[in-house]
Amino acid sequence: LILRNDPTTRESVRVSVLPQIYSVLRLPIAQGPAMDSLLEFLRLYVGAQPESAPETVDELLAALEAAKGSVSGTHLYSTVSRCIGAVCTVSDVASGNVAAKATTTLENDGAKDTDVYFALLLLGELGRFNDFSSRAGLLDRVLRLYAADSEEVKMAAAFAVGNMAVGALPVFLPAIEQQVRAPSDDKTSSQRFLSLHALKELITHGSAEQLSVVAEQVWPVLFDACETKEEGVRSIGAECLARLTLSEPTK
Repeated sequence: LILRNDPTTRESVRVSVLPQIYSVLRLPIAQGPAMDSLLEFLRLYVGAQPESAPETVDELLAALEAAKGSVSGTHLYSTVSRCIGAVCTVSDVASGNVAAKATTTLENDGAKDTDVYFALLLLGELGRFNDFSSRAGLLDRVLRLYAADSEEVKMAAAFAVGNMAVGALPVFLPAIEQQVRAPSDDKTSSQRFLSLHALKELITHGSAEQLSVVAEQVWPVLFDACETKEEGVRSIGAECLARLTLSEPTK
């Protein structure tokens, strides 16, 4: 509120508040309403001086590196990716830099699982407001990670595909549909499960306007998916149906 009402306070905020913000990232408190406030703060802070966005992204990445040793699990990567996503909403330059780095990580076959996981989260966060359909081979590379050994990487790949579909619906939605409709065997049941998770991300983050355009083609896909004997697929299919219903309740 202080930043919004008086942008001239930005410099004192940078000196006294920002270091505290970076230390909060590693705490369990960074979720729910607190996380929403944190993202809003970063959007306003960088929005007051958009040219500072690349520097702020670097500071967030440095905070991630500093906290890696003391924080276990994937919570920290998720928190920092969301913060970087918020910063990039107000800077095309920062957005382009982050997308390029994340794509390079995915192209490196020797990259560590944690780096691949983080890169996928970043592509998902940025994909909601960028059209990544023109990035040659990106979708295929992310879809191949549905077969990764790490469960976290698999789920992050679904997260990335679903959110990139928000920014490039005509290209990414047919690919998701194709995966969901694949004939069922052990390999494709995992793909269906992950593709339904991707669809859930699209339904959750797509605008009501976007969803109204594609709802007709998505309803049958979801009802078909719920006909399977696989409980995991039925469960996520039902969640997608519920969320799609909320986008247009009268229908």
